[in-house]
This record gives sequence, structure tokens and C-alpha cells, in this order.
Amino acid sequence: MSDQAAQSSDLLSIRGELKVLKVAVFFMIVFAALNLVALLRLLGVPGLPPLLLLLYRAMDALIVISFLKYCGSRVKVRGIDLLLLIFATYPFLIGIARGNLSITFANDTVIFFMFIAKIVIFRTILSRIHAVTDLDAVFTKPARKLVLWCGLFAVIALAVASVLLGTSSGRYYQAPAELTFAAALVLAQGKIFAYLVFLAIALAAGKRMVMLGLIVIAAVAALAHPKVRKGFIRFLVVGVVFLPVAFIASSSFLGSDLVSVNKILGTFRQIERAMEQSDNLLEILMYTDPGRYVEYVSLLPHLVDWSLWFGNGYGFRYDLDSDFLFEFGMADHLEVTNAHFTPLAITAKFGLFGLMIWIILIAQVLSTRINRKSFAEYACRLAFISMLAQSLFAYSFFINMFVPFYIAMSMVGSRRTKASKLPETLVTGQQRGYG
Repeated sequence: MSDQAAQSSDLLSIRGELKVLKVAVFFMIVFAALNLVALLRLLGVPGLPPLLLLLYRAMDALIVISFLKYCGSRVKVRGIDLLLLIFATYPFLIGIARGNLSITFANDTVIFFMFIAKIVIFRTILSRIHAVTDLDAVFTKPARKLVLWCGLFAVIALAVASVLLGTSSGRYYQAPAELTFAAALVLAQGKIFAYLVFLAIALAAGKRMVMLGLIVIAAVAALAHPKVRKGFIRFLVVGVVFLPVAFIASSSFLGSDLVSVNKILGTFRQIERAMEQSDNLLEILMYTDPGRYVEYVSLLPHLVDWSLWFGNGYGFRYDLDSDFLFEFGMADHLEVTNAHFTPLAITAKFGLFGLMIWIILIAQVLSTRINRKSFAEYACRLAFISMLAQSLFAYSFFINMFVPFYIAMSMVGSRRTKASKLPETLVTGQQRGYG
């Protein structure tokens, strides 16, 4: 009775943290669901991006409010937080000094300050939960919900987009990056078939960066865990036998104009042609992806002197090079605020100083020891690695609501102040699955 009473007392001490976790998971699911709303753009519904941005910021605010309500001032601060605060503050001052005041300035300010606030909040609640009880046991039910809803929303969105656009419309639906977390959660438990289902969704959707991220974490998991490696080998053997049949069947059923698949295959063809006619890496990028390359060319004049070191601040916008756009048959004028290549986008707003802070954050996360037997910690580490891979050609690192959670969970660490009383199956993360 004394052990049960002590455990009840411990859980009672973190009830506020458990409530905040429940709120955060709910809004993560809502964040994934909003991808269905974004499909309305395919029907030409105007004004959706500003509305979605407003909803995203409102969810961030509600997470902060829930933390202040249920946890009060119980904030767990680390040395990296001061560096992140500097990272978020000086572009704000530079933006004001440069006269960048606009909706973009306000949005940038909220995004980056909220990004840091969510890291601190998530790390605080997860660390307190981790110190009192088994984190896997607490996160099992939320994880099931995340896997179920993220996967379901992605499938529904893919089906709706296919109906609205058709297979030969010249456009494709991009699978949400939230699919990454669902795939990482099942992969961390060794559920290879469930992981392959999510990979197939990303393939069908034509989202190259999500696919790249999922393939990277599969490689990491296979190298780290023999069971995962053996599981992939078994499915690879089956795939070699049935892949030709599946390819012929899909070609007959879907036709040869499936845009998502053609886009991925087209990328490999572009890379092959670019390597044949290019003398250096920049030329390869130019011929492979002119849209990304023009961002680099257009930003160069803005990255000189102090701007190179400390950026152009929040609210910075720039015009894409019109001569380059004309040469490649693209739009004749286009003003943008970010670059798809995340390190370049960071340099534009924060400079090389900010880029170094971002790299320090990544190094801190990846160097923090985790308990790889914990599916929650290991899944978030895998998901974080996937987002890094995706950030090479997609600017989503600071926008995606899941990333601060990945960072926080990855930095919790494997050390506990009390030994868990829960079954060993929960500690190892091998409980009944949800994939």
C-alpha cells in the first residue's frame, strides 16, 4: 500500500504537466488536420494562407496559456535557452532598424519566440514527468492517437486530392511532414510494415523531402538496431519478388501520368542530366532545381557586410532574380520571404551568427544521451533527424509544431530520479503496438 500511495502522490504532483501534454497532443493532431483545410486551395479558395497562419499562432498561444495555468512558474531552464533567446531577439531589433515592419515582421517575431517558448515548455513538462514515472507509459496513449490521426488525415487528403486533381492534372498533393512523426513512432517499436505503409503514402503523394527524411531514419534505425535491420531485409526479399508485379499492376490501374510518381522519377532524371552538363555543384543545383537555385542567386546581393554576419532581420523580403526567372520560363516577378534551403533562409534573416547558433542547437540535441529502449525518446530523436534531412530543401524546421516537441523529448535524457515500478515491457517500448 505504501508503494501505491507514493506512486499516486508522485502522479498527483505532475497532474498539471499531464494536462499540458494532453493539450499539446490535441493541437498537434489539429495541426495535422489543417492539411485537409489547405486542400481547399486546390479549388481556388482565396485567403487560406493568412487564415491558417492565424490558426497556427492561436494554437501556440493556447499551449503557452495552458502551461501558465496548470504549471505556473515551474520552468526548467538550461544554458542553451539563453543562446536561443539571443537568436530570437536580435533579428527583431534589426528588423525594426531596417524598417521591415509588416505582417511578415509580426509573423516572424511570433514564430521564432513561440518556437523557443515551446521548447522550454515541452522540455519542462517532459522532464518532470520523466523524473516521476515512466515516460513511455504516459506517452503510449497519445502516441496511438498521433499515429492514427496523422496517418488517417494523410490518406484522406491524398484521396481527396486525387479526386479533385486527377492523375494527369500536372499538380500533386504534398504529404504533410507530420507523417514523419507517425512513421518514427512505429519504426522506434520495430513495426516495419506500418513504417512501409507511411513511406508508401509519402511516395504516392510525391513529397520528395518527406520521403528522403523517412528513408534517412530507416537507415539510422537499421544501423542501430539488429532487429530493425533484419525486419527490413525480410521485407526487401519479399519486395524483390512482388515489386515487378505491383509496378505493372499500378501502371495499368493508375496509368502512366501519375504526377506524384513522375515527379520523383523526374528528379532522378534531372540530376542525371545535370551531372552530365555541369562542371560544379552549383551548376548541378541550377539544372536540377532552378526554383531553389534562383533563391540562392537572388539572396546573394542581400548578404554582404553586416547583413552576412547578422542577417536582414524579421520581416525581410526579397525579389527573385527576374533575368533568371525569364531564362527558365518561370514567373517574371515574385517576392518571397524565405528560401527552401533552411541554412540559407536562416542566414538571410539571422546571418552567419544565427546559423552557428542553429548548428549548436542541433549538436546539443544529437549529442544528448537518450534511452533507446524508450520508444518515445527514440522516436523523437528519429523524427528530429528526419526533419533535418527535410530542411535541406524545405523550409519547415521552425514552422512545424512537432519540431519543438522532438527537441524537448530528445533532450530529456535517460536518467531518472526514481526507478520505474511499471512492467519491463513498457520500459523497453515493446508494449502492444499501435501501428
